[in-house]
Amino acid sequence: MVTSRWEAHVEDAVVVGSGPGGLAAAVTLARAGLRVTVLEANESVGGGARTLDLGLAPGLVHDVCSAVHPMAWASPFFRAFDLRAHGVELLTPEVSYAQPLDGRSAAVAYRSLDLTVDALGADGGAWASLVGAASAQWEAVTSLAMGDKRSIPPGLGSAGALLGAARFGLGVLEQGTPVWGRRWRTPEAAALLTGVAAHSITPLPSLAGAGTALLLAALAHAGPPLAAPPHPVVEPVETTPTPDGRVVSTSSTTGFGVVSTGSTTGGGGVVSTGSTHRVSTGSATEGSTTDEGGGWAIPRGGSQAISDALVADLRAHGGDVVTGVRVRSRDDLPAARAYLFDTTPRTLLDVVGDDVPPEVRRPLAAFRHGNAAAKVDFVLNGPVPWADPDGVGAIARAGTVHVGGTREQMAFAEAEVAAGRHAERPMMLVSDPTVVDESRAVGGLRPLWTYAHVPAGSDVDVTDAVTAQLERFAPGFRDVVVTSRCVPAAQMEHHNQNYVGGDISAGAVTMWQMIARPTLRANPYRAAGGVYLCSAATPPGPGVHGMPGYHAARRALREVFGIRIPAL
Repeated sequence: MVTSRWEAHVEDAVVVGSGPGGLAAAVTLARAGLRVTVLEANESVGGGARTLDLGLAPGLVHDVCSAVHPMAWASPFFRAFDLRAHGVELLTPEVSYAQPLDGRSAAVAYRSLDLTVDALGADGGAWASLVGAASAQWEAVTSLAMGDKRSIPPGLGSAGALLGAARFGLGVLEQGTPVWGRRWRTPEAAALLTGVAAHSITPLPSLAGAGTALLLAALAHAGPPLAAPPHPVVEPVETTPTPDGRVVSTSSTTGFGVVSTGSTTGGGGVVSTGSTHRVSTGSATEGSTTDEGGGWAIPRGGSQAISDALVADLRAHGGDVVTGVRVRSRDDLPAARAYLFDTTPRTLLDVVGDDVPPEVRRPLAAFRHGNAAAKVDFVLNGPVPWADPDGVGAIARAGTVHVGGTREQMAFAEAEVAAGRHAERPMMLVSDPTVVDESRAVGGLRPLWTYAHVPAGSDVDVTDAVTAQLERFAPGFRDVVVTSRCVPAAQMEHHNQNYVGGDISAGAVTMWQMIARPTLRANPYRAAGGVYLCSAATPPGPGVHGMPGYHAARRALREVFGIRIPAL
């Protein structure tokens, strides 16, 4: 696997792709003492977590895929990594998300569960018993959802956690089947949950959509209690060599524990309780808490902040990222003991398919992609003029707005897409980051992030349909639009090769494929020998949470390098 390009370049591990999964894998491997290089085809790192100047207005940047990040604080990987300690400020909107409805008050998921319950009136109690119960057990629910689907997650060790996970499962069964309407008496509550279920871009109701809805809706009201130092201080961690040449941290830190059970070719085995830097909490008052990072968080400056923090940590541990390198064949890879692909299964097979045994190659080749999203980025000269019949102004304070109308209207739109047709009124997601991050506005202009659900491979410019939907719920929207740019679904692959046909989930989100993702094998990450898949095509699936990378890296460390690290 060596060409002249890489003759003098030998690594322990090479990661192909710098999306959240690839970077999480690289960080995990590098913290274990391995020499790691990430190869990225684009000129910028981050995959689905990037923020770029699209040239629409001077100095204005746009999130090119993901924009809102409940998993940036909630996923087990990011809880261990601690983005806040790495300089990422996660801003929490007062309103996690909202659902405008024709001619009536919007349905609103406040950051506060109590406010949400009060606002939902007759359905407040039903929301509390379903979503509120999951929110109260968010750690157990997240542990269940973010597991490898092959083992019992470590977060389910208590009776309370098991009960919370069981109630979550029953809720998924209820909201993912035709009985999904029995709980609700008002259109507001039904629409409020359905808008989140539609993130899965599947016909509704569906079990996969219900799982998505209950998890993300629960996180809308959740948040970890965090110490709130005014200025974190980075201090070096003391280490002590052991007689056999390993390095042991003598400081108490937070991070990924590593225990060596064998030798490695780079850095040796290590025993460590965390990262090579410790963050001092300064003079925060004991017991003081902050909700920063809870709810549906938006990173200050854009999604790129998450990717940049991971890259900085990788480099601090001796790894590197090389951009502008597209891996098409084995000749494009440097010599290494392990290769981790943050790519589609098809890309992995294109590069190293000859090394993959037939019993693995066949299901990987049959991996199914889902329907798609077309993206429209707007530049506005003022806020979206959301209709506000009750005078509360909640939509204007929401970090995310689901634009699709009632439960029935959204289900119809998703059914149209599943049938290969463009919905006249498509299901849309909308986010104005300036709701919480004024730094995103430049010269009186602000970005507006939107996408609409469309059939896979669609080459339709959906700007008119998206604008019409926004005008429907925000009369006068056209008057604040300065310019816009559409990326049809068929072109989404051009800036992220994993989005086949515009499938931003990197694989159809069905209950079967969420479990058997990408294959129904005991180890869904290992394709052959030292070759692993670590993208959203592996468990637990789509989202900016880093868990596919962590799960794959953990297996590679054990199976290739003899290093064991704990499950998260």
